Amino acid sequence: MRRVHSLSLIVLTSAAIVSCDSGGGDFKLDLPVVFAYGDSIRGGYEPWLRRLLSEEAEVWTTGTVNGMGSVEMLAALEDLPLSDTSNLIPGLDDFEVVCINAGIWDGSRFDSNFIPTTNDQYQENFINALNLIFERNPSAQVVLVTSTPPNPEFPNAATNNPRIIGYNSVLRELSNVYSQVSICDLYEFVVENADDSVYDGGVHFTRDFSRELAGEVYFALHSALARASQN
Repeated sequence: MRRVHSLSLIVLTSAAIVSCDSGGGDFKLDLPVVFAYGDSIRGGYEPWLRRLLSEEAEVWTTGTVNGMGSVEMLAALEDLPLSDTSNLIPGLDDFEVVCINAGIWDGSRFDSNFIPTTNDQYQENFINALNLIFERNPSAQVVLVTSTPPNPEFPNAATNNPRIIGYNSVLRELSNVYSQVSICDLYEFVVENADDSVYDGGVHFTRDFSRELAGEVYFALHSALARASQN
């Protein structure tokens, strides 16, 4: 039996699933649907991303700007409902494309007792997430966004950057295993196009550079939507 949910009951990392375009408006059926999940880097580029996609897709996400790491990502996907158009809320089986940007929080948190996620644990979390997505939605396209490097001036950069590189390697390997998974390599984009001036703190970026990141993610999603339309 199909589960029935109301908007107030769909809890994902302490927030309801909402439409980026309307802040929680109705689920429309006239455009493809993208689910964008990620940490605060995604929160920074998301406003620009939804503008770029406004004529191509309806973008939904959780109601939190910061979805944190791979553990929270997996939990959020597990909590997504099945499709329920009677409540005008999309389910995991409705998304043509799922976009995930999670990794920075796996390597570092504001907690002295925090134990970083190992590459093996990170891989397991993403394998479980991908298997869940394809079990519920066999035709979905998935875009995995690599985590961006920290500000080199950040005190923990020398420790955190190697962890992020390791997590990103896991994502690239998974894209070679799953035919419906592609990579949006924001890490390399930052390395090739950025200097210290684009950072706003330890890991975040200025408004202008977040707009450039949105452009990179847009091109990846545009391609994924094109592939999804052929299914």
